[in-house]
Amino acid sequence: MKCTGQISEQDFVAVQWLHLRLRPVFRVLGLLLLVLWFSALISKFLQGLESPVERVFGFATVYCVLMFGFFIPRKWKKTYREYKLIKEPFEWGFAEDKILSKTERGEAFLEWDVFIKWREGKKFILLYQASNMMNIIPKDGFESEEDLNGAMKLFREKIGKAV
Repeated sequence: MKCTGQISEQDFVAVQWLHLRLRPVFRVLGLLLLVLWFSALISKFLQGLESPVERVFGFATVYCVLMFGFFIPRKWKKTYREYKLIKEPFEWGFAEDKILSKTERGEAFLEWDVFIKWREGKKFILLYQASNMMNIIPKDGFESEEDLNGAMKLFREKIGKAV
């Protein structure tokens, strides 16, 4: 099974969001907390932000919106621009005994045991060598749906259940 591709800046940002994706139970809890947070903020805003605690509450909300809506994605884009290897075309080959990673600059054979976990998104699969270090596999880079399904079967067998 073979996968080829090239990662764009937009892809890199999407992968970072996938990397941050929470487990379903935490997503539900987070959504409930956000609803409570914004309903309390709207209530306080309508009454007027009078005390210092209420002003801090409003500032924290604006800060979080700016961080996750602007500053963090901007940092990811800067990282993409600085990371020369991520922009180059690549090829991944998946076999029972090892994985081949190949670019114009070189190639490497990786044993399956170097990967600790994997994550699947709509467009990408992330193979983790550490909790914050991942390899990006684009789903549309596989030659066929059978190759994609075969690779995902290998990921389940060799690495375990997707997180």
